[in-house]
Amino acid sequence: MRLHFLALPHTSTTEAYAWCAFTADVMHGATMLHLRGHEVFVYGGPENEASCTEHVPCVSAGDQEHWFGTDHSCLMPTNLFDETQPWWRSFNARTIRELRARLEPGDVIMCIVGQAHAEVVDAFPDHLAVEWMVGYPPERRYTKHANYTSYAWRNHCEGFGHMCFANWYDSVVPNPFPLPGDFERADAGYLLFLGRKNESKGLHIANDIARRTGLPLIAAGQGPPDLAPDARHVGVVVGEAKSYLLSHARALLVPSVYVEPFGKVVVEAQIRGVPTITSDFGAFSETVQNGINGQRCRTMPEFVAAVEHDYGNGYEIARDAQNRYCYDPVTGGGRSPAALEAWLGRLQRSDWYH
Repeated sequence: MRLHFLALPHTSTTEAYAWCAFTADVMHGATMLHLRGHEVFVYGGPENEASCTEHVPCVSAGDQEHWFGTDHSCLMPTNLFDETQPWWRSFNARTIRELRARLEPGDVIMCIVGQAHAEVVDAFPDHLAVEWMVGYPPERRYTKHANYTSYAWRNHCEGFGHMCFANWYDSVVPNPFPLPGDFERADAGYLLFLGRKNESKGLHIANDIARRTGLPLIAAGQGPPDLAPDARHVGVVVGEAKSYLLSHARALLVPSVYVEPFGKVVVEAQIRGVPTITSDFGAFSETVQNGINGQRCRTMPEFVAAVEHDYGNGYEIARDAQNRYCYDPVTGGGRSPAALEAWLGRLQRSDWYH
């Protein structure tokens, strides 16, 4: 297959921007499928670390600095995904020009942010365009076919708009993750919060959990420290720094107060053997097995008890997560019956498309 991955205007497909879940998905999805032998084109920011046939810059570093600044520790603008903003109009216009020079019959356009990529999809009505990792509200979806990151999120989105009549050609394949490099699983006695520092991610709840258990809390991610006055704030972490923080935490706290479509950080912790303690809804019902690789909680006493539970040395947690979420099982090399590669091939052969 020839696959054209559309990225985002505020980042580059590099580890430095892995704090953006959509950007990380493009970087790993492109790499994963290119390593499987497909021709892969990445349309994104000025830099790239994804394995691909060709990286096509569609926004300059100067434009990014003008629109978004250079401080990755700040939360992005609330209108980041508003397709009428100058960053999307510029990015999409350049992407359309570059696609015209490269698209061949049968190629697939791989969208990642729904409505924000609509201009590009509309420019190529004769090509199959898919939203290959839906992690946004149902009203933002744009293409005919989509892959969701969890069954919980698919059921929410398709039930929301279709009165529970689902599209049979839509699929569920989780976010892809590379196998982590060498890491040492060691409990250093702290709890970790890793994500945007706002109420929707439950940072205030994590602060309360740490206070009640008497354990130190490290909070990493974008945003101000206000919601967790007791935590040690370390800002945005990526690469080896993030891996170290994860692999040495007693547990990762993800008490999100909204329905998470997937919650990538949960699997990032689990593939390093770290138990994850989460709220009890959304994709966590699929990624967190109570008492085994973490605990889903509904009350503060449950959160406290989950922190005190013994989940073992973590290597079983790591092995299970790697067998479910790393490149091979997500593309089809493992046991997944709805792997990404199989889904794309099915759509290419589908009478609904042709």
